[in-house]
Amino acid sequence: PHKIPEVSFFVPCYNEEKNVIQTIKTIQNAVEPLNINYEILIVDDASMDRTSLEVTNYIHENNNVPISLYRNSENKGVGSNYLLGAELAHGNSYMLISGDNDTPPDAIQHILKNLGRADMIISYIKNQHERPLHRRLLSAFFVGMINIINGNRIRYYTGPVLHQREMILKWKPTTRGPGYQAEIICERLRRGFSYMEVGISCIPNKKSSMLSV
Repeated sequence: PHKIPEVSFFVPCYNEEKNVIQTIKTIQNAVEPLNINYEILIVDDASMDRTSLEVTNYIHENNNVPISLYRNSENKGVGSNYLLGAELAHGNSYMLISGDNDTPPDAIQHILKNLGRADMIISYIKNQHERPLHRRLLSAFFVGMINIINGNRIRYYTGPVLHQREMILKWKPTTRGPGYQAEIICERLRRGFSYMEVGISCIPNKKSSMLSV
């Protein structure tokens, strides 16, 4: 890119042909009013549907939108792809937005408006009551377990987090499964980095990124 992006958005996808384009538009709608220079990096984790084709067509039809597509030859999982995205990206800051479009534009904006106020901007879900009971129980167990083990008081570990990208590359997570974000947060807290928690509302009834690619 001619200008270094302030934020690189990593969008992991696995069989998201019905959602990925709307996810791209959601990011655009969130960022453009804020006048932030950005890029969108989409990693297709060996989808068996038309995810990559949908993205490729969108890129050709919207060549003014800063989108890059990378397609894995085999499924690697979200933790591995998160690190891959950080290595491929160019932005100073780095944030995951799930390819199933479960994060609305106002939630993304709320996170971005706090850019620079702490080393990590960690989101938590305000509308947990709208989620199925099993999702709430799983989330509460996971958060409670991580907090007890690490002595933290973080409200949520698996939502969008705005990180400094160089820190992801400096202390690479070893977890390749859904716990990668918790590992990153806990490691940075142990090293004394600051954080800020912001509440966002997600779109209920979407599948959990913890349980998918």
